[in-house]
Amino acid sequence: MMQREGILRRNLLLGFTLATLTEIVNSTPARAWLGYDFNDVNTLLRFNRQSGIRVLDAAGHFVGARGAYYAPPLEYERMPRYLVLALVAQEDRCFFNDCLLRIGGLDLRAISRAVIAAMKNGKASQGASTITQQVLKEIFLKEHNKYVRKVEEAALAPGLDLSLTKSDILFLYLNRVYFGAGAYGIEAASRVFFGKPAQHLGLTESVLLIQALPAPSNWNLRKNPILASTRAASLLATMRELGFITQKQAISASTQRVRAMLDHSVDGGYYPYSIQHGWYIRAAESESEHLLEDQSGVRTLRTNLDLQLQNRCQTVLSSVIARYGRAMNVNSGAVIAMKPDGRILGLIGGANYSASQFNAAIGAHRQPGSAFKIFVYLAALERGVSPDDYIADDGPLEYSSGTVINNYNHLYRGANTVADALAYSSNVAAARLIHKHIDEVIEMARRLGVKGPLKHDDGLALGISEVTLLELTAAYATIANDGILAIPYTVASMEDNMGQAVPRKEEERRVLSRKVAEAMSVMLEGVVQKGTGAAARPGVWAAGKTGTTTDYRDAWFIGFTRQIAVGVWLGNRENEPMEKVTGGSLPAQIWRDIVQYYHSRPARVAS
Repeated sequence: MMQREGILRRNLLLGFTLATLTEIVNSTPARAWLGYDFNDVNTLLRFNRQSGIRVLDAAGHFVGARGAYYAPPLEYERMPRYLVLALVAQEDRCFFNDCLLRIGGLDLRAISRAVIAAMKNGKASQGASTITQQVLKEIFLKEHNKYVRKVEEAALAPGLDLSLTKSDILFLYLNRVYFGAGAYGIEAASRVFFGKPAQHLGLTESVLLIQALPAPSNWNLRKNPILASTRAASLLATMRELGFITQKQAISASTQRVRAMLDHSVDGGYYPYSIQHGWYIRAAESESEHLLEDQSGVRTLRTNLDLQLQNRCQTVLSSVIARYGRAMNVNSGAVIAMKPDGRILGLIGGANYSASQFNAAIGAHRQPGSAFKIFVYLAALERGVSPDDYIADDGPLEYSSGTVINNYNHLYRGANTVADALAYSSNVAAARLIHKHIDEVIEMARRLGVKGPLKHDDGLALGISEVTLLELTAAYATIANDGILAIPYTVASMEDNMGQAVPRKEEERRVLSRKVAEAMSVMLEGVVQKGTGAAARPGVWAAGKTGTTTDYRDAWFIGFTRQIAVGVWLGNRENEPMEKVTGGSLPAQIWRDIVQYYHSRPARVAS
């Protein structure tokens, strides 16, 4: 009896202390000082989120996330009933009923029980936080000292409880709490673990997710399926005892076998459809970092990604490497597809993202071979050379230094027009055109977006300086864009953590006259119609250029149609020679397949 009276006195003292502290802290000035406003649940939901990005394709569909994954919040009315009941059964049985000694979001009985246990054991061994307190912890207090946090929770819980409805509190909790595997909130967790919208979760699935909440990194279904199932069975029994479900439902749910979806996370990213979107998502993330100063919380990026085209690019590239890789000694490649104005529709940085996250489309600096000749010919056109002018001698060209310029396979055509010299990729003609005009060619390359070091040497005409596939494809896109600079970009629009739109700032800049761009397009059309790029003919008007480097270390085909520009590179990660792979062979075939696919889709699907 005396022991009971002692406990009761402690409870009353604790209750009085908390009530007094609550009254002080939850006064208007105190809440203003703390900076917390409990009225707008949608704003509260965005406070202090972990850093991450959500990436949407051009149509607004979710395609992946980096860092912390927060899906759009699920309205309380659409939450499965069993999900809510499982949470209440495990975390706060008196949440709906307001049991004896439960005051303003605090369970005084649980608190006193935890205090007594701590006094006996010398350490905290029992939880006493209600769902209301846990909401405060998740949103505001997670980084605070745990002892200070308990006082803060107790002080602020009544204010939250008075300001919001119980459905609001559950909405906040279930849309913010961490479920493991990078997933924050029930919608993200449902998609990560079960590949389905949260509103379609069944009893077993709901219990499997809720049971992990005390230790989500270790108790989630993917990390420890046996422990998760055991804990789920225990939670089902608790729900049965509380009358939340029937015995029959408990038995049925406990015997149902549920497996987690395969892990689609690679390199800190979550890719529900295909991890091969990883190169594009990483590029978009990097781009957003330059556009958005405040990178805290969750950024939502609406990109230019054409999901169907991205998949096609990956399929074609991977299948070619798989089919010819061993025989022709090629193990890497990259593809970029963009609109003439620079919108990147597809970006593939290698054969397999899960094997290597290095993005060869953006990060690999390789010799472009004859694909670089466009800068030589553009500079020549600007200084008055005509496509119909003749280059008198196509024979071997020997410099005083002893260096000899030869054509591929030592094929010479005698006197050539400028247009034919480009069509058949005459090295000699390009060397003659750049001689004494190197500065003009370098300036032209810079104007069209090439940023890397360029050698001040006549050999520049033959592609001895390294560039990236992104730079080169954008340069060709500029020609397709009638001379207006194509600045490549993945992110069409952004929202910051608070849902505020972040505008892009782009300025249209003409870098070539329309006349020069048109003349270059016609010359590059000749490459495809009768020259080294014949294998790339897609059945629609097309223009482009092949590129092959010494010892077949790199092979390129870059080109465009009226609607799209595509760049293809093949090579080896170790820069080893391939087995006679030229730009007019496998790269041209890959290019043709992608372009044919793009143009064969119904107009309503095409970007």
